[in-house]
Amino acid sequence: MAATLKDAFNRKRCLLKIEDDLLDKARKLYNQGFCSTKPGQPRISAAQMAAVEERIQTAVSFNDAVNNVNKFLSKQLQKLKAREERTGKAESWQQPSGTKDKLPLGEILKNYIDQQSYLPPNSKLDEISRLDLLRRFWSYFHGLYRYERTLGYPMSLPESLDKAPPEKTK
Repeated sequence: MAATLKDAFNRKRCLLKIEDDLLDKARKLYNQGFCSTKPGQPRISAAQMAAVEERIQTAVSFNDAVNNVNKFLSKQLQKLKAREERTGKAESWQQPSGTKDKLPLGEILKNYIDQQSYLPPNSKLDEISRLDLLRRFWSYFHGLYRYERTLGYPMSLPESLDKAPPEKTK
């Protein structure tokens, strides 16, 4: 009985660690330029964010989700690039990120999902688990967006709150 409880507890700790990592990675990605430059004015429209979410949530497999998001963002980036050439103004997914290479936000998101950067390193997960973690990651990422859009300022999550206290060993 004690071994079963210990196993259940360890699994729960593992899941909580993964959730913490997903939230941390969502925040780090969001802070690469997805956050507002002006209070209450997100750089990406609610419709565009919802379109990405729909492609992730309705996918039947992990690869389906990645392919659907890539197709959508590629098409959007192509249209926005043409508009930028006409108007001289980058909009939506075509806006430069906050990274030093200034890649468009859509490219940053595509790369992040393609490279599965939100997953723990060296994770050997099956397709269902990878799809579930992608959905959870997007939920956190989109939650940061919705919070800022609703309240007009980004959610403050200090680094100190993200890190659990060191484990005590016996």
